Amino acid sequence: MIAKVLGRLRSGHSGDIAWSLAGFIVPLAVGLVFIPLIIRQMGVELFGVLSIIWMLIGYFTLFDLGISRALTFLLSRNIGAGEAARNQLVYSTALPVVCVMGLLGGVLFWSCSEVLATRVFNVDAALIPAVRDAFRWTAIAIPFTIWATVMRSCLESYAEFRLINLVKIPINAWFLVGPYAFYLVSDSFSLAVLSLLLARIAMFFAYLLANQRHLRFSIGSIQPALLKELFAFGGWMTVSNVVSPIMVYFDRFLIGSFLSVALVGYYSAPYEIVTKVLVVPVAIVSVLFPAVSKALSERNVEEVRSLTKRFGMLIAGLVGVASLCLISAGGWGLEWWLGPEFREQGYWVLFWISLGVLFNSLAQVPFCVIQASGASKATALIHLAEVPLYLAALSVALVWYQSISAVAFVWCLRVLVDLLVLTWVSARLVDAKAR
Repeated sequence: MIAKVLGRLRSGHSGDIAWSLAGFIVPLAVGLVFIPLIIRQMGVELFGVLSIIWMLIGYFTLFDLGISRALTFLLSRNIGAGEAARNQLVYSTALPVVCVMGLLGGVLFWSCSEVLATRVFNVDAALIPAVRDAFRWTAIAIPFTIWATVMRSCLESYAEFRLINLVKIPINAWFLVGPYAFYLVSDSFSLAVLSLLLARIAMFFAYLLANQRHLRFSIGSIQPALLKELFAFGGWMTVSNVVSPIMVYFDRFLIGSFLSVALVGYYSAPYEIVTKVLVVPVAIVSVLFPAVSKALSERNVEEVRSLTKRFGMLIAGLVGVASLCLISAGGWGLEWWLGPEFREQGYWVLFWISLGVLFNSLAQVPFCVIQASGASKATALIHLAEVPLYLAALSVALVWYQSISAVAFVWCLRVLVDLLVLTWVSARLVDAKAR
């Protein structure tokens, strides 16, 4: 089935998907090798902190105010409408806002680093100075992460997926190799996290230079009137960007706060590997989003339906097989990879997260269609409605069961509900465009 679906995709889409998948799969392979090495070198507790830092670096991209996604939407729409010349105005208007917000995000996190290290996370007292310094390196990395995300979004609008992933593959691999290598040489956790900062700086400048082929910042091109259009889309995207990572990452945050950072390690190891399967839908949807945006700008509803069907079948086939393999062989794999203790502590985490990843992967297609139609408000309201229910369910799992397996079950249930709601909303939106 997978080969048949791939055959129906346009050659350009197939090539873009291949490059996007490579950009995620290569770091995944590196992770299979280096995560056990990192755990053995640092210990479970510091690995738990490192996994939280990976999480926080991704979470603070919310400070772009949704402009990265708004740029992909607006630039793709202009290209589809034959108005690519307007993209210079959109890019130049958005860039100063993103620069300021990136700096604010970094300053905010720096100001919280002491509290996070000493009061929020249950860290051994001897490790607090190293963890505090590591959080400060993370604060400096946040602006570069936000700026790199915006640069990449512009490149996606121009279908520069090969170029994007030629940068992403070595940088994301270094995100795993770097902490291990720096810690091995220096025996310093804070210096291990410094390697993540260096990677984000390199990624930002690489994407910035790559963007010069299409877009260049010009003060004279700034159009304050365009800010309304950017914020109309990006504002609701910011709501989703704030709320969605809470639902994705807050499980580990609460485990670290209510139970222990060591249990975050037992939860994160299977979680990090299983959720790497999400590279498949993310890679595919990164190609789908500009294509659907362009088709909608041309009011070609049949093309939208055709794209979502083919891309959805491709995701279902690839992720379905991966989830089945993980559920079937996950216990043995955890024991072989990390040892019997991780199998005992983490198998049911792996089981529920594997099932949830399939639901989450399928949800990427309707989510993409909703965003590409400009209805970012709809996804934001859906996520806002889900948050209190999800946090309440997590609290029950942690307080009543004190079990990381129960937390994983709640995560799986939440993404199933998300899939059903997003599918219904996207179908309504496409039907409305057809009228």
